Amino acid sequence: MTGKDDDDDPFFSDEEEEEEVIDPETLGGDLYSAVEKNETESCLDYLAMGVPVDWMPAPSDGNNNKACKWSMLDWAAYHGNVDIVESLIAQNAQASYKEAKVADRLRKEGTIRGSTGGVVSAGGGRLGHPQTNPHN
Repeated sequence: MTGKDDDDDPFFSDEEEEEEVIDPETLGGDLYSAVEKNETESCLDYLAMGVPVDWMPAPSDGNNNKACKWSMLDWAAYHGNVDIVESLIAQNAQASYKEAKVADRLRKEGTIRGSTGGVVSAGGGRLGHPQTNPHN
């Protein structure tokens, strides 16, 4: 023995290395991509981490500079993936549809008005999505 105490040896440290903490807010695009590709296990893992379900791609995110108007819930339903649909609904993914429905009703009633007095559009005024793949 060298007489050195194990406490002085850098290889015998009582301190645990800090694990990298990933902010779930930054993984919305990854979850969206997994849902779009119908990758069930990845989706469920991201949802278990608390990744937000309301993330949408910006107009410049692929799609030939056109914004994809499909939500994660739209994609999961399109694929017929009940596990993902149920998990998204459990995370309140349908909230944007409810908000759009209320805004559409208020727009039709003339309740929502812009600063110039014009009626503010609520996302085109219609709920739902086209019956075809938005990338075609």
